[in-house]
Amino acid sequence: MEKQHEKMERLRREFEERAKTEKDERRLEMERAKTEREALQHEMEKRRDAQLRGDQLLALQSRLEVLHLSKLLTDTEMYKIEDIIVDGGETETDERVDAMLSLSSRVVANAAFARQLRRKYG
Repeated sequence: MEKQHEKMERLRREFEERAKTEKDERRLEMERAKTEREALQHEMEKRRDAQLRGDQLLALQSRLEVLHLSKLLTDTEMYKIEDIIVDGGETETDERVDAMLSLSSRVVANAAFARQLRRKYG
């Protein structure tokens, strides 16, 4: 009877150890899945931000072309602003390019926008 009791106790401990190991493995797997989800979400946000910035730069450049064609910006002013945008494109953040994007979104009138660009960057 005692041997049977010892055997039952050993089987119970083995079962508990196996259950704990399985529980730990499930926890680790859930943590890995969470980390992978967070990394994927971060990557998607980076791509979305890059796409948004690209769209904003495209809109800004189109607007600058309109200002230039309308003679609201001279060739020299246009080239200087283009240089700032191109040089700023080498890094993810350039305060001057960010300021131009912000200014473009706040100033609707092209003549006023051209004046502000000239004042800040001309």
